[in-house]
Amino acid sequence: MQNDKDMKEIIETGLSRAAEFVMGGDMADRVFLVEDREGKKSVVMAPSESYESDTRMLTYLRLLFAILGVQAYCMVSEVWVSERSTREGPAPSEDPNRKEAIIALAVRRVRGESGEPMLVARTARRTITRNPTTVSPIDWCDGVEVSGRFATLLPVVDHAPCPDVPFALKKLQEMGKGLGFGFMDVEEEKRKGAH
Repeated sequence: MQNDKDMKEIIETGLSRAAEFVMGGDMADRVFLVEDREGKKSVVMAPSESYESDTRMLTYLRLLFAILGVQAYCMVSEVWVSERSTREGPAPSEDPNRKEAIIALAVRRVRGESGEPMLVARTARRTITRNPTTVSPIDWCDGVEVSGRFATLLPVVDHAPCPDVPFALKKLQEMGKGLGFGFMDVEEEKRKGAH
């Protein structure tokens, strides 16, 4: 995810895979595709049951991202959206005219023109219709301000690599027991599938 083209590709990949789940009648709460400093990709499944569980999940993800040395991530989630021009009115989940959608948010750490560290983000969505289930083409949400809890999982300034990643991951896994998180090393899964 070194440039805008890479961010666009990871969003397209995430939204395409999510659309396959939706067409099959299923969708995980949130899926994160993450990339570390060496370009290694991993997948993190992060369920959501409430605002409180989201708070625990965000703490867990920030720690996991720090341990793995994550430089970029893409979150894909199924959501309700309201097609209103203002924020007035009911929340999207309560809006009788709401629409179902899959959203993707990609965030990466970069260096600005003068060398200062900064984060950049890009978003997109696909609208879902039911009976029969269909998924729209990708709608790039360019020009939309990106903010919120899920846009701030990386520190702006990079940190030193974790000295003992396996130990730290084991401890983090123990800490997250019962929270329903899943972690998969993409390259390791590819190797297992090849045998």
